[in-house]
Amino acid sequence: MNEKWWQEPVVLELDEIGKYRFIHNTREAAECLLDRWPVHDGKAYKAAIRMCGYVLNGMQPADYARQDFIAAAVEALIHVRPSH
Repeated sequence: MNEKWWQEPVVLELDEIGKYRFIHNTREAAECLLDRWPVHDGKAYKAAIRMCGYVLNGMQPADYARQDFIAAAVEALIHVRPSH
């Protein structure tokens, strides 16, 4: 299975305050965007979905999906825990 692992996970406070979800790769990001995301109509959300598809099909580097995933989280007002 083509997961496209990231060098560093994205940590989101997604479901409730103080409950963090670790997203380690592009497949997890795509599943999160489709199944757990609070809004589905933002520009960054749509760009992240599109980029996840490109990465999973080998058309772009995995880091591109990670960057777009973070942008979608910011757009949706989802807290992203800073990297160490």
